[in-house]
Amino acid sequence: MVSKRQGSERYTWRAIKWYLHGEFSPGVLILVYFVSALITLSYYTPSVKHFQIVLDYITFSSLYTIPMVTALGTSHVARNDDVTVFEVSLFRGWRRVAFARLMSLALWDAVFLVYLAVLDITLLHDDILVLLSFITVLFYESLIMLVSIIGTEGVSYIITFLIAFVLPVLVTFIVSGYVVSHHVSISGYTAYVVFLISPLLGYGDIKSKYIMLNFNVGVYIEVVLSVFTLVLFLYIFEKYYHIKP
Repeated sequence: MVSKRQGSERYTWRAIKWYLHGEFSPGVLILVYFVSALITLSYYTPSVKHFQIVLDYITFSSLYTIPMVTALGTSHVARNDDVTVFEVSLFRGWRRVAFARLMSLALWDAVFLVYLAVLDITLLHDDILVLLSFITVLFYESLIMLVSIIGTEGVSYIITFLIAFVLPVLVTFIVSGYVVSHHVSISGYTAYVVFLISPLLGYGDIKSKYIMLNFNVGVYIEVVLSVFTLVLFLYIFEKYYHIKP
């Protein structure tokens, strides 16, 4: 006889596998990671200084790898209300569906972390880049997860595109344009906002002396906000999503 706890765990794993099924296709993994690694490795030549490799990695990852990882990793949360209700009925619980969405996202991010670790060992030799790449993805994903329960499926796709693909480009142009035109570094709260929007790009801006801030404080703020947003997603999904008009 199956106990209540065993039954709950069984439905939870079914829900997680339900979301993972569409995320971990070989084609998707090859598209994102093989292409990213190939282009990143193409930057390396014996004559190129490590500083330039780091800046090239920051630019390419911020404009391609991280947006792709973010968009594909959160694609399973862009559901219309009817599909969500079906999933809740299938897996017997709002909390279970929310938890399964987060767990499948965590497993997706684990693959990204392995990719970053391999890249760090072979080319980058900079643990800070690994950390910042990961928390950038985490922050973007947390925002998209929260938006997914506020708007419709179409709104979720639009917000995902804006956060993952448009925001890094805007930050790059705005910061570089301001610094070049005014010949001064960005500091104060504005610098933290820039760093918050894209920690990886912010790190490049710090190295280029475009922005001035306390690096550790910026990282702490980013992590705390990301975790808070994910917890808020769980809370709202379980408590209020089912009564959304």
